[in-house]
Amino acid sequence: MLQAIERKGYPLSVVACKIYDDSIEFASDSAIIYYNELKTVGQTNFVKLARIKDVVIGAVGACEEAAMFYVFLKSHYPKSASVDDILDLLVGFSAWKKERQGEHKIENSYILGIDGKAFHTNGFFVDRIETHMAIGSGCYFALAAMEINLTAFAAVQIACKYNVFCSEPIIKIEMSRNV
Repeated sequence: MLQAIERKGYPLSVVACKIYDDSIEFASDSAIIYYNELKTVGQTNFVKLARIKDVVIGAVGACEEAAMFYVFLKSHYPKSASVDDILDLLVGFSAWKKERQGEHKIENSYILGIDGKAFHTNGFFVDRIETHMAIGSGCYFALAAMEINLTAFAAVQIACKYNVFCSEPIIKIEMSRNV
């Protein structure tokens, strides 16, 4: 059943981001569904939150697409930390993905940290994160937690406690805003 839910576009995860005056905090759970089996960090090489060169990327959705985006980011970088240039990055990824897989559609949602700024994407929609954001099935728990001034890490802990599709351990990455 979990695999069926994930294939219908229901991302089984949570990635959260909180903006502070001098830093950005990113956190994610580590649940990955692999052939109806729940795996976490240590049981698989895949992680939902990573730093690829100078880009922090958090992904919810299909591991296959996220892994392809990670590979793409190793050789591609946005011109600047702006909504337009993040959109250009996604358009480039879409074309690159089509060359390799025959499919251009971007189905995952992402949170990206670049040059001291954070963005969230859903398909080709891109928006700048000004205070906090969460994506995935645990996003409502995480958003509520950050709304009452909890950290992104604490927000993901709460999502893991109350959403059956999220699971610890929690991964955390921080980025300076003073770039």
